[in-house]
Amino acid sequence: MKNLESWWSSLWAMLWPRVRPAHAKTTEGQGLVEYALILLFVVIVVVVILAYLGPQLGSMFSAVTKGFS
Repeated sequence: MKNLESWWSSLWAMLWPRVRPAHAKTTEGQGLVEYALILLFVVIVVVVILAYLGPQLGSMFSAVTKGFS
């Protein structure tokens, strides 16, 4: 079992630089995450506004469609 652990750790030490290149940082996807959080915030705000104003908008559109008919 000790040989297997030693073999695995040496294999991992050899392959790790190839699996994770030196230029890859933990902040690599930071910009994408920030844009996703902003988009999520905007969606939440729109849903809250529509939930609050939904009945008023519905009656307004009903009045407009009645005006066309």
